[in-house]
Amino acid sequence: MAENGVFGNDGQMLPFSLEAEQSVLGAILLDPSCIISVADILKADNFYLPSHKEIYSIMWNMFSFNRKIDTVTVLEELKKTGSYDDASGKTYIM
Repeated sequence: MAENGVFGNDGQMLPFSLEAEQSVLGAILLDPSCIISVADILKADNFYLPSHKEIYSIMWNMFSFNRKIDTVTVLEELKKTGSYDDASGKTYIM
């Protein structure tokens, strides 16, 4: 399980905060340029929740290809990967 960021090298469970993860993702949705501030220290594997890993990965890829990041475009990418459908994705992203 070490590859998902839940356990440290010593086998101890690392702390996590779903609210903090949501805050980071929400901040990027509100101001996509802030992804630059966290990109050097925050990788998708640092997220505890798999769906948050997926959302951050999509946002990073969109940023890397100079694509617009907003709730609509991120939701469309999540639907393409099969991670979310219209109903669940829209509810969660909003």
